[in-house]
Amino acid sequence: MEIPQLLNKPKDHQENELQTLLFKYLRYWPFILLCLILAGAGAWTYLRYKVPMYEVKSTVLIKDDKKGASTNLSEETVFSDLALLSSNKNIENEIQILKSRMLMEEVVNKLGLNFTYYTIGRIKTSEAYKSSPILLTADSLTKESYGVSFEVKPIGGNKYNLNLGGNTEIHEFGQALKFPWGIITLTFIGVNDNPEYSYKIAISNPQDVAAGYASALKVGTIVSQSTVLELSMIDESPEKAIDILTKLVELYNNAAINDKNKVATKTLDFLDSRINLLTKELNEVEKGIQNYRTTNEVFDLTDESERILDQVTEYDKQLSEFDIQLSILGSIKDYLKKDSNSFEFVPSNLAINNLTLGGLLQKFNELLAERERTIKSQKGNNPALVTLENQLRNLRSNIIQNIDNIQRDLNISRNKIKSKNSFLEARVKAMPRKEKEMLEINRQRNIKETLYLYLLQKREETALSLAVAVSNSRLVDPARAKRNPVSPNRRQTYLIFMFLGLAVPLGIITLIEALKNKIENLKDLQSITNTPIVGSIPIKKAGEQIVVKANSRSGIAEAFRLVRTNLNYLTAGSNNQVIMFTSSMSGEGKSFITLNMGMAFAIAGKKTIVIELDLRKPKLIRYLQPETPEKGLTQYLVGQTNIGELIQKYKGQENLYYINCGPLPPNPAELLTNDRIGELINELRKQFDYVLIDTPPVGLVTDAFLLAPLVDSTLFVVRYKVTSKFQVKLLEEYYQQNKFKHLGLVFNGVNPKVGYGYGYGYGYGYGYGYGYGYYNDDEAPKWKTWVKRLRRKIGV
Repeated sequence: MEIPQLLNKPKDHQENELQTLLFKYLRYWPFILLCLILAGAGAWTYLRYKVPMYEVKSTVLIKDDKKGASTNLSEETVFSDLALLSSNKNIENEIQILKSRMLMEEVVNKLGLNFTYYTIGRIKTSEAYKSSPILLTADSLTKESYGVSFEVKPIGGNKYNLNLGGNTEIHEFGQALKFPWGIITLTFIGVNDNPEYSYKIAISNPQDVAAGYASALKVGTIVSQSTVLELSMIDESPEKAIDILTKLVELYNNAAINDKNKVATKTLDFLDSRINLLTKELNEVEKGIQNYRTTNEVFDLTDESERILDQVTEYDKQLSEFDIQLSILGSIKDYLKKDSNSFEFVPSNLAINNLTLGGLLQKFNELLAERERTIKSQKGNNPALVTLENQLRNLRSNIIQNIDNIQRDLNISRNKIKSKNSFLEARVKAMPRKEKEMLEINRQRNIKETLYLYLLQKREETALSLAVAVSNSRLVDPARAKRNPVSPNRRQTYLIFMFLGLAVPLGIITLIEALKNKIENLKDLQSITNTPIVGSIPIKKAGEQIVVKANSRSGIAEAFRLVRTNLNYLTAGSNNQVIMFTSSMSGEGKSFITLNMGMAFAIAGKKTIVIELDLRKPKLIRYLQPETPEKGLTQYLVGQTNIGELIQKYKGQENLYYINCGPLPPNPAELLTNDRIGELINELRKQFDYVLIDTPPVGLVTDAFLLAPLVDSTLFVVRYKVTSKFQVKLLEEYYQQNKFKHLGLVFNGVNPKVGYGYGYGYGYGYGYGYGYGYYNDDEAPKWKTWVKRLRRKIGV
């Protein structure tokens, strides 16, 4: 006869592992709910006391003269012909300048950010930027002051408590306090000089503060290939972040203007020195003319002399221009050669009539300005700085070579004009002496006047370029903070805490389940062993040993009846009269199962006898509670009594008999090898329908193995949360090696609230308490009783 599907792994559960997993976690729903509640409370507390962080943004346009020069109308384009203010911006360099620590350190010093004010609350301490009623001014601070912090508590009367290093002193506001690390003065700028809160003031290293803000500053282009930069910063004080970005842009513009003015200043100094020299020479020439006229009584030249003078003056003017060009080129050349290891701005607004040289000088000054910005923004041996210096050296060499070429060309042109002027000079020599001398004096005056006026014009142009110098950037959007804080994000915080509130308990549950070594459900059994599972027995009430009674409809009684039915199929149709009960260790309910299975067979009208063959730790005799001790099995095995005297009738149930073990022997294993045990079982087969044998656990002694050849089937008792998975693995070995005939398994002590079937929340087969609905009135759940009463009242 084939074992019914009931004893195998249910197909529905094989296909529904997800549902099994779900019920496994639902067992712990109170713990999961508690963790979710704690997570929600933790999120609220975190948001309540976490300092919010605000993001502040500003947008700046970096001007680029190469782009839009024909359409942008500004001070620079109006005076673009001065060829002094034009410069090409490298946007990446400008970003590095804005993020430089040196520029940020200047911002820190301007705003006094190395002094941090805090409001000390009952639970948390928060920064009080511009809201602190106390202002700190310091003088002569040393490095030892960095890291110093102290608490200030206004107490009224223009006084305050100062707590520095645990020492509390009373001082007056406005009083200078001298310390080894500097002098500080605290001024009260609030309204109420006896406020509720205390305040903390911390002094920090400006360089460290600047480094922190520089790293917090983010600068980047809004779109690719754009010169519009977005500056952003996140800080707990939006007012402070706004001030930092505003001051940063202001100082950046000032630095750019200063860089531009350096070239113009150098040019202006050069022109001033030349003008001062020509002024002295002109004064001397004018005095010479006046003296000559007075001495020689010569006042005016003749018409012929005037014409010659005009021609000579024109040639002299051209020669003068060549001389000016040569002089400027010589000055620039000497300027570049005076120190090969240093770099200075070269005067460029001197009307050099050579586009190539003008472009080279402009490029030299631009690289020099970029080098200075790089030095400010980055320290140490920076590869970019080394590259710029190499470019400057190469460019300086090219400029000097270009000047040599220009000087050679100018000298050739100057010689041609000088030869023409020599012809006129010969005519001048033929004039009368006084007229000739007067002509020469006027000639010198005209030359110097022309040069003087030219230099004055260039000086005004250079001074004008200083006046119209503008910054590299234009503010597009001023610094503005977002209305809502960017951190902490309320929704995100609650989601994270809820996720943790769910993930943590699930992780703990998963770990607990993974570390469990006890059998808790049929799935555990079926995943380890292929031994047929005859049935599951719910947990019994404490102190109640016989749970199977006539006319009982309790769930546990029905479970034993189901096991009784399944035993008919365990031997596949062969005789199953003698059944042995064993387990892996003591305490798994082996004797309890044996006794109640005897009751189940007896109630069914089967003459049944239960034998206490656990000669080491017998329990059946205690469960049966006989009035007088009877003779036992050990006495029979040693030949002191016969079978008729061993068999005792249980008074509580007809058809149920038992044999107790008798006195505990010192050698139970040797007694079980006695031939009389086989004779006893054969005789009992003749007298009874079923013979149930309670034996010791197989995990401790060999008694069950000695009796295995004498029985028809063996039921191995596994108890919920008592039997280990390792012991079930041994059971699988017994089953595979066929050490026991028709080995079956009984799952004992299952908690119906957890579920004692396949997975969680399912009863085995039908599931008592869920499927059958067999209850005694005192065992039925209260909600079932209430439903029945309600249905009776409404007549349903």
